[in-house]
Amino acid sequence: MIKLPQQDYQPDMHAPDTSEHDEPKHVEQKKAAKQPAPLEHRERQRQAKSVQQPEVRPLPPKPGKSERPLPPGPPPSVNHHGGLHPTDVSKKFGGGLGDREHTHGFRNLVLTLIVLAALVATGLAATGLYDIPFLSEKFGTNKPQDLEVATSDEALASLGQKIPMTISGPQFDYAYVSPKKIYTGTVAVDAETTSAEISSWLQRFQGENPPVTKMQVKMIEGGLEISGIVDRYVKAPGYIKVLVAQKSPKSIDLTITDARLGRIPLPAWIQRKIENSFEEKINGRLGEIPNFSIETLEYHDGFSKFKGTLPANVSPSDNGWWVLLQ
Repeated sequence: MIKLPQQDYQPDMHAPDTSEHDEPKHVEQKKAAKQPAPLEHRERQRQAKSVQQPEVRPLPPKPGKSERPLPPGPPPSVNHHGGLHPTDVSKKFGGGLGDREHTHGFRNLVLTLIVLAALVATGLAATGLYDIPFLSEKFGTNKPQDLEVATSDEALASLGQKIPMTISGPQFDYAYVSPKKIYTGTVAVDAETTSAEISSWLQRFQGENPPVTKMQVKMIEGGLEISGIVDRYVKAPGYIKVLVAQKSPKSIDLTITDARLGRIPLPAWIQRKIENSFEEKINGRLGEIPNFSIETLEYHDGFSKFKGTLPANVSPSDNGWWVLLQ
């Protein structure tokens, strides 16, 4: 074997140093990709990640009637059978019974209405303007003023003997029949009549559904006192004091000096209207009666005097003697 002489290896100083620069190009590209991005670019990436589309979730299925929750308020009663729940009923009228505030308001409203109704009823009963059961009895305003005039069949029979005028024949509606058919014959009268006789006759022939019931008529000096239960538009005791005088053979003059409805006196202007209305209607009816005339008409304490002529017979009417005021 031939041994070659060893020589120390020394790199060529003129040869280019490729130990650090001879890496492949793809390595340089990877290193370039790993370099950090500029600040502006990273900020845009961060904002893009933060802006996310909202997640769309499907709506839950609509619950059935049996699955719907009850409205706020107390639970349904075990005795509740069908229909609206009490809270539903209350909501139809503007509030929930389950809401304590609304419940108190509704209760206060009911209590207020009850108190107002009680006050009105008490006021009507106390003044006598309307007959309120129990209350009117306690206040004594459910009956007319007692004029101490007693009616009876005996008094009615006594009047028939003094004034022989009869009421018989076909029944007519006076508004559509000639007075000559209603009033027939003539009878002369000169008699004194008492308060009991006149009151008994008025109650007996008052007709159906009269506007005043339980009527009493008391003769006083120069006129009459009349009391009864007014049953038109109101239901209250009424009282009137009227002076009566002969005006002509077929007419009279009325002057009301006192009038009350319940316990309330009627104003003077109302008294004048009632006075004029009654006088006009009575005189209009007396003027139609063929055989009626007045010679003497006087009123005294407890009795009256009448002298003149009356029809011998009068046909009846549903409205009784009240037809004279219609």
